Amino acid sequence: AVAAALAGIAAGDDVGSVVARSGFSHRHLGALFVDAVGLTPQRFRRVRRFQLALDAHRRNPALAWAQIAHGAGYADQAHFTREFRGFTGVRPQDYRRAAPAVRHHLPLRPD
Repeated sequence: AVAAALAGIAAGDDVGSVVARSGFSHRHLGALFVDAVGLTPQRFRRVRRFQLALDAHRRNPALAWAQIAHGAGYADQAHFTREFRGFTGVRPQDYRRAAPAVRHHLPLRPD
């Protein structure tokens, strides 16, 4: 059930659809998912969507953030910016300015 949920989320399915196909209750599938993955299905979906956005930026750093947000499945750029800041602690434009060599690591700035 967890493997099917992972595949569904990777394909872009919403958590409700994944749960419905599983045959388990939302709570039970969530518990199985957390035990196997370490995140709830919704949190995993958010992380996955954010990773898609970072991958798109890495492929084309000049692409507008609004296009990246849309391509990754965010409702709008404001939603994307909130998520981005929540995951990284910086705004998308600050991330771009930092030009990290590795997608998950921002260079430290001396204070």
